[in-house]
Amino acid sequence: ERRDRLRPLKQARERAEAELTRLNKAKSSLEQQLADPALYQEENKARLQDLLLEKGELDRKLTAVEEAWLEAEEKLEAAERS
Repeated sequence: ERRDRLRPLKQARERAEAELTRLNKAKSSLEQQLADPALYQEENKARLQDLLLEKGELDRKLTAVEEAWLEAEEKLEAAERS
């Protein structure tokens, strides 16, 4: 019974962890692209703008998923104590 009660909480935490891993990989790739000095030349202005918009969206998603992970972790810990 306890295991059945904890299962959805563990699954929520695992989903958040998997999404964090995916988003962090995407962020790392994006940061590598943004580190390219050629990107900052005038002819690449549109590409730079697109990447910066993508980074902003990615940062927002990361924040939301981190909050979801923390919430799932807290709920799981509370359920394990009770």
